[in-house]
Amino acid sequence: MLTVEAAAIQKDGVIYSVPRPGRHHDVIRMMVLAGVVPTRDEGAVQGFLLSDGTFATRWKAAQVAYRAGQILSKPGQMPETLLSEDLC
Repeated sequence: MLTVEAAAIQKDGVIYSVPRPGRHHDVIRMMVLAGVVPTRDEGAVQGFLLSDGTFATRWKAAQVAYRAGQILSKPGQMPETLLSEDLC
């Protein structure tokens, strides 16, 4: 079964992520330290790394996490978009 593994940001085809329980602000910090500009204006998209190694937007990741029973903050309710705080 496909699951959500970690907060991630995709920019220019590269996926940047940190292990759980890391949040998107941790990914942003890592990118800045590496000299990468992590803003939407520069083409960065916030989402999640899935168990198959692919990137999913917050919307797609919400569907995956709901099906996998990973939603902690709203049990039995699929959020419109996924936040790292929503994961168990």
